[in-house]
Amino acid sequence: MTPPPWRRPALVFGAWTAFGVFFASQLYLLYPIAFGGRQISFAWALVINLPFYWLWALLTPAIFGLARRFPLNRARWKKSLAVHAGVSVALSAVHLLAAGSLLHSLFPSGRASSLSWALESFFRLNFHANILTYAALVALAWATDTYEKYRDRELAASRLQTQLVQAELGALKMQLQPHFLFNTMNAIAALLKPNPDAAENMVLQLADFLRLTLASTGRAEVTLREELDFLERYLAIEKTRFGSRLSTRFRIRSDVLDARVPNLLLQPLVENAIRHGIAKSAEARHLEVSATREDGRLLLRVWDDGPGLGPGPAREGIGLSNTRERLRHLFGEDFSVSYANAPGGGFAITIAFPLVAGAPAAEVVDAVYGF
Repeated sequence: MTPPPWRRPALVFGAWTAFGVFFASQLYLLYPIAFGGRQISFAWALVINLPFYWLWALLTPAIFGLARRFPLNRARWKKSLAVHAGVSVALSAVHLLAAGSLLHSLFPSGRASSLSWALESFFRLNFHANILTYAALVALAWATDTYEKYRDRELAASRLQTQLVQAELGALKMQLQPHFLFNTMNAIAALLKPNPDAAENMVLQLADFLRLTLASTGRAEVTLREELDFLERYLAIEKTRFGSRLSTRFRIRSDVLDARVPNLLLQPLVENAIRHGIAKSAEARHLEVSATREDGRLLLRVWDDGPGLGPGPAREGIGLSNTRERLRHLFGEDFSVSYANAPGGGFAITIAFPLVAGAPAAEVVDAVYGF
């Protein structure tokens, strides 16, 4: 829930008011000592202190904004420190001149009635404390931003975990859909008598597929090698449905097999290629998954030789939308998802994002295999 817009100004005003009341009590107790036994009422102590701290309340948003614009991070701390040093002096002086003028106007008699005292002695008494107050506000702004960034990362991780669970449940739902199970079981039943070894192998493939799906539960990222291992088992089962109509090939550079990829990233893309490409055309039979690297980025491509996109604007389904969101949570806006009809026929989708934890650069060999 988004907090109301008045909440933060109210907190700032309330905090500085509390400081004003606290130091008003100090003035009330110390006044007789400082002024030879003369007394001051607590109400006058409040009148003296509250405007002083309310001026800080007015300046706080500007100081926070400046602290965010010139953060004291490793890359630019020298420039930011110089800016804050200059601004702290100027802002402290302006604050004390304004506070001294208010104090002068509040006291019709006594030393405070002297404008020179209000603008000189009062200035000297409080200037260094004002510099420290400015520094404390900059530190508070830095701590607040650090906490908010940490909280945002925690929320992003929580959303990613939720989407991962949803993707896993979606994959399980797809796998356990009646037609999927019926087709798989029918294929196994058809093989029991003429080819019991093949039927047994199909059962083992189905078990391996479900085992890998459940074993990866809760993992936001896996290696590309693990993702392809999962994909092979999925395709082995799909091949039972299509037989010789489904020919698959993986073109994977060996130096990206250890790259980190979002869990269950490729399976929905391959599923769409089979459902909307291979299954919709009697002539379509080829599906290719490729992975390469380019300028420090991992490029993944899924291609099928189906009918491709028809006329009119393309509409993204839930699977592709969720893929975009998961990549956005992991990489911010540093990723791309593009799809179009492939030159020479068919349809291709390409995903690119930063290559993380890749294998050491060595002799690059393309691995090409199919089944």
